[in-house]
Amino acid sequence: MNRTLKSKIVVKVTQDWNLAGIGLPNGHVWDKFVKPEELVELLLANGMRTEGMRGIGPRRNPIVLLFGLLKIRAGGLRGAKVAKVFGMRETDNLGFAYLGWALKRSR
Repeated sequence: MNRTLKSKIVVKVTQDWNLAGIGLPNGHVWDKFVKPEELVELLLANGMRTEGMRGIGPRRNPIVLLFGLLKIRAGGLRGAKVAKVFGMRETDNLGFAYLGWALKRSR
């Protein structure tokens, strides 16, 4: 996950406040999240080049997500229904969570 204000709020709501009733204390340590540019530097320092990065984010607005977390906590939302409420998708925005790929440079 990216170390941004957005991700800090998500960790606070889902983990520290345990809003969904599923978070583990210190399961995600926000200070250890890595910004994309930091990851690129680490990869370069280790002989790899970044080939691309994509963001991961929900399709729904924050209010719908908040109610979804409350439904999870109450036991009214499980399995495929959770996926439907959150509707995670690939995006151009790296501001919350992201994935990427890199290749080892040839010598």
